[in-house]
Amino acid sequence: MTVSDPHSHTLALLRRRCAMVAPCAGGGGKRRRALLLLVSATVALLLFYAFYPTSQDLTHVFYPTADPDQLSDLYYSWETHTPHGLPAPPRYPVWIQATPLPPITPDRTIFLLETSGRSEIRPREWCAVESAARAHPGYTVLFLTATARVRRTALAAAVLAFNNTRLAQLDFAEVFEGTLLEEWYRSRAVLRSWWQASHMSDALRFALLTKYGGIYLDTDVIVRRSMADMDDGAGLESEHSVAAGVLKFARRSALPGLFAARFVEQYDPSDWGANGPGVVTAVLLRRCGLGGLPLPPSHCGDFTIFGSRRFYGVPWPEWRLLLTPAQRDTVLERVDASYVVHTWGLHISGHSAPRGSALYQLAEQHCPLALAASGSRF
Repeated sequence: MTVSDPHSHTLALLRRRCAMVAPCAGGGGKRRRALLLLVSATVALLLFYAFYPTSQDLTHVFYPTADPDQLSDLYYSWETHTPHGLPAPPRYPVWIQATPLPPITPDRTIFLLETSGRSEIRPREWCAVESAARAHPGYTVLFLTATARVRRTALAAAVLAFNNTRLAQLDFAEVFEGTLLEEWYRSRAVLRSWWQASHMSDALRFALLTKYGGIYLDTDVIVRRSMADMDDGAGLESEHSVAAGVLKFARRSALPGLFAARFVEQYDPSDWGANGPGVVTAVLLRRCGLGGLPLPPSHCGDFTIFGSRRFYGVPWPEWRLLLTPAQRDTVLERVDASYVVHTWGLHISGHSAPRGSALYQLAEQHCPLALAASGSRF
C-alpha cells in the first residue's frame, strides 16, 4: 500500500484552495499574504487537534438508562458433543459478575475504583487489590467498577477468592446521594470534562470517604504495609502538591466533606489535576495554616500531611527507575519506609518490569499472584 506524504498532500490542498480564493488571483503580494494566512490557519488547526486532550464519552457509563443484558455472553459457547461423539467439556463462565454495592463497614473499608467502563482489568490493577488485601486482613478491600462484570481470568478469580476482597458495581446515584456532590452529579458537569473517568474518580473518592470513611487507593499502587494504625491524612507528591492517590480519613472527619465542597465550588473540566490533588492541596494547606513553598510534612491536629516517601517515594518524572534493574537497590532503599509505592501507571503502561527491577521485586513480595499470572509481561 502506498502511503502519501502528508506535506505534499497539504501543499496540493493549499494550491487547490488558493485557486478558489479571490486574493490569490491578484498580485504576488496579495497572493503570498493569502497563502500565508491559509498555511497559518492550517498549522494552528493541526496543532490544536494534536494536543487537545481527547476523552471518551462516558455518558452511558455514568448515567445508565437501562440494565444491560448481563447474561447473553456469560458462558463460552460449547457444542453439546465433540465431533467424535464424546461429551463436550463443561461450560465455564467468561465473566465475573459485580455485585450491587454491599453494606459498607465505616472506617474499615479500602476503596479502589475503575470508572472508565472497562471490563478488562489489568494484572497491575489486580496487584493493587491483592497487595491491599494481604496488608489489611481486618479491612474489606472493595473494588468498585463502572461495568456490571469483568473478564474472568485465573488471576481475577484468585484475588477475589480472598476472604476480604469484594467486586461491586458502582451505583453512581447511590454513592453521591446525600453528599455535597449529589447536585454536581445530577448536573452532568463531568460530561464537559476532557478527562471524564479521572474527574469522576476524584468526585467518587470524596463522596465515599464522606459517607463511610476509610482508605482510598489508586489502582496503580503496591501496598507494602498496613495503614490501619496510620494517622488520617494524605501525602506530599512534591514540595508544592499534596496528592490524592492515597487518602485515609475517618467518617467523623470534616475533611472529606471539605474536599467535596471545594470540588463543587471550583470544578474545572479543562484541568486534569485541579479537581483531585488541587482540591486536596488547597483544603489541607488552609486547614494546616501553611502558605509558602516548599511544603513541609506537617501534623495538623486530627490529620497529617505525610512526607513524599510515605506513598510517593519514586516521583513520577523518575518512573523509569522502577523498571531499571541497575537502579533496583536505590529504589528499594527509597521506599523502605513507604506504606504504599505509587507506580505511575499512566507512564509505565506498555512497559514490562524486567526480572531484577524494583517493580518486579515489589510485586514478588506483595502481589505474587498478579506477578505469577503475568510472568515476563508484568
